[in-house]
Amino acid sequence: MEKYIDKGTKLFLEGYNCAQSVFGALAEKVGFDIDDAMSISAPFGGGIARSRKTCGALTGALMAIGYKNRNLSKKEMYELSRAYMNEFEALFGSTECNVLLDYTADDSTTPSPRTLKYYETRPCSELVAKAIELAGKYLK
Repeated sequence: MEKYIDKGTKLFLEGYNCAQSVFGALAEKVGFDIDDAMSISAPFGGGIARSRKTCGALTGALMAIGYKNRNLSKKEMYELSRAYMNEFEALFGSTECNVLLDYTADDSTTPSPRTLKYYETRPCSELVAKAIELAGKYLK
C-alpha cells in the first residue's frame, strides 16, 4: 500500500482535496480510471463541498471500496463500509471534517489557500495517508 499512500500524499500536496487524493491514489488498484476518479470525487472535498461534514479522506476511500467490491449485495456493501467507517472513527475519533480539523464551518465555498501554514496546521495529509493504508484490507 506504500505506493498508494505516497501517491495520495503527493496528490494532496499538489492541491487536490482529500477525497480526490484518496480515490485518485486508489483508482489504479481498483481498476478505475484516474481522471474519472478525480472528477467524481471533486465535490467531496472539505467535508463535502466545503461544508465540513463527512471527511473527504473517508468518502474517497469508500468510493474505492465500493467500486472494488461492487458485486456485493447492498447489505454486504453496507456492512463492509460500516466496518471501514468504524475503524476510521476509532483511529481518528470522528468521521466529521469539522471535528477532525477542530474547525467551525463557514458559508464560503472558496477553498483555503494552500500555504505552508495550511499544511502545517491541518491533519489532512495524515488523514489521507491513513485512510489509504486502512483501505488496503478492504480492497483485496
